[in-house]
Amino acid sequence: YPWKDVEYTKVVFGPDITGIGNYAFCYSNSLQSVEIPETVAVLGKGVFMGCSALESATLPSSVNRANESMFANCKKLIIRRLNIFIPPII
Repeated sequence: YPWKDVEYTKVVFGPDITGIGNYAFCYSNSLQSVEIPETVAVLGKGVFMGCSALESATLPSSVNRANESMFANCKKLIIRRLNIFIPPII
């Protein structure tokens, strides 16, 4: 969990980002909001899992691959512009 112990409240990705890896921001407890640009197509497993302070996430329609655990245990979260299919757990 590379950013777990870093204190920050907002993440805004640059226009060159096309994907965010597995568990990249997992358990980043100070993170409150995330803005993902239209260039991002893939979000990894559990990418924001356990971010207990996360309140808002803006996801573009360009995100075409994600999973059910990407926002697991983010109880305060409101997702904006979610226009992707998240397959059920099999």
